[in-house]
Amino acid sequence: MKIIHLSDYSDLSHCKDLITKNHNTTFDNSNIQEYEIAKNKGQGGIKMVVYGNGVRYICYKATFFEDISLKFTNTDSVLRFYYFLNGELNLKTDDPSEEIKLEKYMKLCANCNSDSTVNLILNKNQEAYVAMVEISRERFPEEFAKDLPPFKHIFDSFISKKFVEDSKIASGHFNLSIHKILKETTNWPGDKALEFMYIKGKLYELLSYEFDFFNDYLEQRIALQEISARDIQLVDRAVEFIKSNLHHKLTTSQIAEYLNTNVNRVQKSFKGVLQTTINDFKKDVRLNEVQRLLIETDLSISEISDVVGISSKSYLSKTFKEKYQTCPKLYRQKHKNLH
Repeated sequence: MKIIHLSDYSDLSHCKDLITKNHNTTFDNSNIQEYEIAKNKGQGGIKMVVYGNGVRYICYKATFFEDISLKFTNTDSVLRFYYFLNGELNLKTDDPSEEIKLEKYMKLCANCNSDSTVNLILNKNQEAYVAMVEISRERFPEEFAKDLPPFKHIFDSFISKKFVEDSKIASGHFNLSIHKILKETTNWPGDKALEFMYIKGKLYELLSYEFDFFNDYLEQRIALQEISARDIQLVDRAVEFIKSNLHHKLTTSQIAEYLNTNVNRVQKSFKGVLQTTINDFKKDVRLNEVQRLLIETDLSISEISDVVGISSKSYLSKTFKEKYQTCPKLYRQKHKNLH
């Protein structure tokens, strides 16, 4: 098994037989490193973003032709979040008897002391899509909490060992809102200098979500296990069904029947996975499609109403204005010329 050693804030230059660096950008005491997997070793790439404030982001989207161990050795005390977007992996700690099997939509929150080691095992010939966010307890400044002084005590607990030891949130499943944020961190099309700010914003959005979840946990408003894998799979199927049948005006009962479950289960799963009701989700999907059709087609407002399953032109205009602060006609005039 090939071992990749990763200490705090290190690069991957010592793995020249496995990967090749194809881009490096430094900006304001921060650094983006991008690597490609050597063609004889696999395919895909690794991106590492290191910020001077003690935050590190690493994204692995790669397939290796041999088993790989990513060995994280800490010289600093850190709080680390792992998010598994695809593939199956194994995680091992200093305790040889402790091994956790990880799969799509699972997350781990690990407290790592300055003398601890974590091994992430990537299986050969299987794509691994993993995002990791790491916070240094010593180096992470007050800037994340300075705008939230009433919650400073919660923030202090959030970055302390208490977060895992007391909440038992070491493993679980993350929802599709987090999935969306993670996907967006890998799809920046613009200037590399601006990518630092873009990814930092997304990481803070992610940490804000985790902070809110921890706050809710402390106030005992939610259970420790956010959602189950079955919930995610159920909502995945429901989302595809809704998007492919917009013009049919599906009811929740029809969606539940398609999924071979009951209405209560569908509603509960949507609330847990997407933080919205199924009716609000359908409304939002329809309005997103209206927005696209206004820009990309010459269909009339009435024709668009029929396509997306909205009952009338007047109701479409009303709901569209509520979301976009303008009517469909003016939105089309303003944005169609830009495309």
